[in-house]
Amino acid sequence: MRAMGALHSGAVSVMLSPRGNGSSGGLHTSARITLDVLPGSALPSVIEVSSDWPCNQCATIWGHIFGLLHKLDVAIGRTYEQETLWQ
Repeated sequence: MRAMGALHSGAVSVMLSPRGNGSSGGLHTSARITLDVLPGSALPSVIEVSSDWPCNQCATIWGHIFGLLHKLDVAIGRTYEQETLWQ
């Protein structure tokens, strides 16, 4: 997470929240980066992705979080591919 934050000049965080009632609802997970943007910049200051766990793609919560961080990195890349919109 630190390396991703350093590479994209921002702070990366992961949040885990209970989903549903009681202990059987699973978790809602989200990963976000708060970018260090200049005032007036057209770049978004926050990029966030989220998903629920358990899921059919990840056996463990650690694998799910790693996959979520990969999705965040892809979302950041898509944001920078759109840079012609604000130049």
